Amino acid sequence: MEQFADILPRIINILIDDLLVPALLILVPIILIKVQGYAKRMLTSTTDKNEKESLDAITNIMTNLTEQVKLIVGAAVAANMKEAEEFKSDETPVLTDEEIELLNDSARDMVYEMLPSTITDGSLLVLLGGQAGLDTLIDSLMEKELIEIKKK
Repeated sequence: MEQFADILPRIINILIDDLLVPALLILVPIILIKVQGYAKRMLTSTTDKNEKESLDAITNIMTNLTEQVKLIVGAAVAANMKEAEEFKSDETPVLTDEEIELLNDSARDMVYEMLPSTITDGSLLVLLGGQAGLDTLIDSLMEKELIEIKKK
């Protein structure tokens, strides 16, 4: 029995030194590589999710901005329709180019007066593509509104 008690610790040491340590030296890097790959996938997934949420938020902001500008443009164009009718007469039922330009400028000025400063200054203006983007949006919405009014 004493011999077995003396041999057992040596057997355990041999098992640890000859089997367990080399096995750990082989398995630990493999496990770390697998964990690293999983961590990268999780990080990529989280990053993609955050980017998607950011894009969704920006899209919602842009939609709301466009709707707000559209309502203001509609009001400005409708207000100018009365003025347009006053320009017309029995002799000239069609507006001249100068009158059209004057009405367009007037409507554009009304839109800019009604737009909140949060749209015309700062980060929301950047989202719209700057001043040029806002001008293009207003002009296209004015054209659309005029077409819809003429259909009625």
